[in-house]
Amino acid sequence: MVIEIIPKKPEPKPVGLGDILFYLLVVIAIATVLGYFGLVQFEKKANKELGDVNEAIAKKETPAVKTLEAQILSTQKKINDFSALLSAHIWGSNAFKQLEALCHPRVLFTKFDLNRETSSAILSGQADSFEVLGQQIQIFEKGKFISKVDLQKVSMTREGIIEFTINITVNPQMFKERSESSRNP
Repeated sequence: MVIEIIPKKPEPKPVGLGDILFYLLVVIAIATVLGYFGLVQFEKKANKELGDVNEAIAKKETPAVKTLEAQILSTQKKINDFSALLSAHIWGSNAFKQLEALCHPRVLFTKFDLNRETSSAILSGQADSFEVLGQQIQIFEKGKFISKVDLQKVSMTREGIIEFTINITVNPQMFKERSESSRNP
């Protein structure tokens, strides 16, 4: 047996995958702890700055500014409420404007009965002849907001004038659209 007096250097152990993963996990753990403390410091700094900003705003807000702000908010609420009411309003006057545009020049209407709930109107009037009455009915049938025209009654006076009653059904959308003349008083 040989005894060696001079010690030999031990042979280096090869680095394995387990060693690499261990060191990697140690580095990640250290980075996580440092990151946590860094974020805590950033949060403290941000909260302090937010407090300073809120304090500066509070110093600049006087009672007059607060009162004015309350008045502005109250007025804004009133405007929003009025806008909602105006958009839901039913414009009955639109029926007159729409029907006026559809009147034959030789027809005289003597009675107009409008029912907004059923979206119908009963028109009574006089025409010079049956031909003019027929033309008036055709004009109504071509109307944008008129969905149905029904001739209810026809008679002739001793003077030769045609008296009639027409029942028309209108599209309810006619009451929703605001006409130009009602926008500009």
